Formats: sequence, C-alpha cells, structure tokens
Amino acid sequence: MPKTADEIASALMGGLYKFVSLAAGDGEATNADPFVAWCKPGIPFEPEDFRFAKFMLIGQGATDDERAADFSLQLTQAAGFSRFVDFVPSVDGIVAGKIEGGVLRPGSAALSEIYKRILESSQIAQLPEPQGINEQIKELQTQAAPLREAYNSGQEAFEAARAEYVGARMAAGMSAVERLKFQSTGPQLKSKLKRARQNWEVEGSKTQYENLLAEIDSLRAKRSPAIWRSEAIDAYNSLPEGENATFGEARMTIPFPGSFASNTGGWTSFALKLENVDELSRSKTTKWSVDGSFGWGSLKLGGSAAGSTAEKLAIKNTDGFSLKLSIAQVPLLRRWFDPWFLRSEFWRYNPATIEGQNNVPVSDGGSPPKGLLVGYPVSAIFVREVEIGMAELHDETSELVKTLKGEAKGGWGFGVLNVGGSYERNSEEKKHKANVADGKLTIPGLQLVGYIIEPTSEKPDMKLPNPKPGLTWVAGG
Repeated sequence: MPKTADEIASALMGGLYKFVSLAAGDGEATNADPFVAWCKPGIPFEPEDFRFAKFMLIGQGATDDERAADFSLQLTQAAGFSRFVDFVPSVDGIVAGKIEGGVLRPGSAALSEIYKRILESSQIAQLPEPQGINEQIKELQTQAAPLREAYNSGQEAFEAARAEYVGARMAAGMSAVERLKFQSTGPQLKSKLKRARQNWEVEGSKTQYENLLAEIDSLRAKRSPAIWRSEAIDAYNSLPEGENATFGEARMTIPFPGSFASNTGGWTSFALKLENVDELSRSKTTKWSVDGSFGWGSLKLGGSAAGSTAEKLAIKNTDGFSLKLSIAQVPLLRRWFDPWFLRSEFWRYNPATIEGQNNVPVSDGGSPPKGLLVGYPVSAIFVREVEIGMAELHDETSELVKTLKGEAKGGWGFGVLNVGGSYERNSEEKKHKANVADGKLTIPGLQLVGYIIEPTSEKPDMKLPNPKPGLTWVAGG
C-alpha cells in the first residue's frame, strides 16, 4: 500500500526517538523514555562553524593579526551556537521558535535568563560554614585535575563503541538482512563496547574520577548557602567573552568533544525504508506524546532568512523511498550553570520578590512537569550525510524537485530534516542547497535536529524549590 509523506516523516521521527532510547541504555532497551526536544526543522551548520569548540577559543594563525582575527571569528561562532542551545524546553517535545528561512530560533524562554532570574530572587538559609570545607574541596579538585584528560579520552572511545553497537542493533530491528548480520557481528560489537567501558574504567580512572566529582558536589552542598549562592552568581557573571554585538549576551556553551563535527568517532548510521514505516509511524517520538502526531510531514519553508512562512509541500509519489544518515549525540558543557543549587534544600524564593509572591515552581516534578525551568539541554543531536531516494525525485516537473533545485523559492522541511533554502548564520545569509541527481537527494553539512533534556527535578513529585522545614532565612537574600 502506498505511503504518504506524513506517514514516512512520522516513521522517521519514531525511528530517531527509538535510536536515542537505545543509546540511553547503551544499546539495550530501557523502561525509561528519554526527554527529547526536537527542532522543527533542523538547524544547518558546517564543520567550520565549530572552530571555537575545536580550538577552545584560542586564535590560530602565523601572526598576531591572524590569531586575533581567528579569535574574533571563534568568539562570534561560540556566541551564535550558545544562543541556539540557550532555551528551556517545552514538554511537548518540540523546540518552540520562529522559523526564519528554515532555521529555528529559540523563543524568549532562554535558559540563561530564567536561571539568572531564579538566582536573583532566591533567599538562602542561615547556616554556619563547616570548618575547613573549602580546603577539602580544593584538595579533591587537585586530585581530580590530572585524571581529567584520561577520563575524557576514555569517554570518547566508549561513546564511539556505543554508537557502533547501537547503530547495528537499530539496523537489525529494521531489516532481515541486517538482523542476520547482527547475529554474527552483534556479540563482537557488544564485547567491544564492554572493553571500551573497561578501558575507560582502568586507563581513564572512571570510577575514581566520578567519585571525586561526586564528593566535591557533596561537600559543596554542605557549605554555607550564602557562599554557594554567591559563587553561582559569580560563575554566571564571569563570562564577558559571551557578549557579542550580533547575538547579545550569550552564556557560553561548548559541545564536547570539540572536534565532533570533523571526526568519524561517535557517529552512527541510521537507515529507513518503506517496509519500516508501518511499525515506526506508530512509535513514540517524544517522552510524553501518546500518538506522536505533531505534523512531521512535508513542509515548504520560507524563501529567505528574513521569511518565517511554512506551508504544506505536496509529495505525490513516495515509491521506492529510502533514507540514510549519520547521527551523533554531543554533550553540552556549561560552566555558568549549577543545577545542584536549584535542587538544594537550603533556598527558597524571597517572599518580597514577584516569584516569591506568585510561588511559581522551578519544577513541580510532575509527569509531565510544569514550572519555570522544567529541564535543560545536556546533549545536542546532530545528523549529517543525509541521502533520500524516492520516485518523485525523478520528476523534474514536481513541486518538490523545483523547490530543491531553486526554481521555486524556499526549502523543504521533512520531519526534523532541513532540506535546502536560505538560512542565517552569524548575521550572514547563506544558502543551504541540497543536491538532486538520478532520483536521489543529498544534503551537505550537518544539522542540529534535537536535544537530550535533563529534568530539573531528579525525582518524581519533587517540587523545586524544596526547602527543608524549620530553617532560618537570611534577610534580604
């Protein structure tokens, strides 16, 4: 039976969510559904857009002028990317924002602004500072510092092995040929994943390093709340490099590893064919959706970076549809954000603030949660090497082919995929043009298509703020 573009797009999203779920369980199914927020449509990037992460804001070049110019470029890149990941997610699983030429702009619910608002409206408990606790923290930090590089290297190797195993397991569930192949290769890949974890443990001192970090966090939670709050505010305000004339104030967020865009490690192959559509189109695409019906189908995007229109783009012949791409989950590092403070028992809203008077929760811990800051992005989901084939791509007169070849203005949005059109990057308008030849569509560059979200409330029904009863509160803050 013929499949519609909407059915195929829903199957694509179901497949991507299934992949993320398997990756969360190291390739094994889990009962927990990950909290994912998908971009609609994806945000185009080029590997060169991540120079700032690869070189960690250290200008490159043979002369001082070249290094200064490259540092300025990296700074602009960092501010731009940080703006894209600076948002508080909606529990519907879609990153809300304005479509500008196919590029999704996060709305006014910026993570950095809401976090700052919570810090400034907080009132902390009057508790004594345990003697010698800061010295203990510094000692633990000194012990952890030389382990960091080996730990990070072990983590990268483990992530690459996990991606390979998850990709093979995913493919086995969608093809009889791949399932037969997985019967012989699966045990080897799983063994490789196990060895990577063991190497991370032995050579990367995984448990030792993580125990040190956990102990540091535990000690920090026992310090004077006044010092903790003061340090959290200082950490937020100590990033002047995040200010950029184009993007305004942006709290710096760095993807890890910084070379992910040009590396092969950590990327997994994903494929979808017509025979997979019936099963996957009924799959969940977000944590709290019931039927996944978010209108993931075929959309014609605005024709310029200044546009914001999106309308239905008809596809009449999906025969022979196939899709393949590479996908990676990239952790996001923020030095200015301290979720442990939000979860502490030693703060509340100052009753004199608007937040205190309205008693708006940071999160009510519900399912789904409600509040000012129900979750925050901890990883970005990227895709690249996208290739789509179907019968309609052979038809030079179809609206789809005309749109993709630039004979009609705009681009194509399919599920989370952004195909063609113009987009804005660092105040410059660029073309994101797909290639159509011999009935196949290939998309250059990479796209940010979604985010793994960490709920702010660690436990169900845990409302934040969650102050301990019987505390004495510091006057004025």
